Amino acid sequence: MENNEPLKRKAQGRPRKDPEGNRRRNVTIRMSDSLYERVVASASKNRSSLSDEIASRLVSAYQKQQTLSEMDALIRGQIEAEFGGIANFQDEQK
Repeated sequence: MENNEPLKRKAQGRPRKDPEGNRRRNVTIRMSDSLYERVVASASKNRSSLSDEIASRLVSAYQKQQTLSEMDALIRGQIEAEFGGIANFQDEQK
């Protein structure tokens, strides 16, 4: 009996950290000593790598910015609906 199927090669190296295969970019940044110490302390406290801590902080900052923008739009919409605009709202506050 002859087996004509090609041999499957074993994957080399460590498995990907991201099971979905999303590539993470390498970025070099500069920061002050005091900021570096704060980030290192946070990474240690959160039991994460320095890189993961920085990425997590950036994601959090962008999410907060998005939330604040959405809240601002909602408040401005309510002021427009109730007072006819920000100028009328400011007049009401005087």
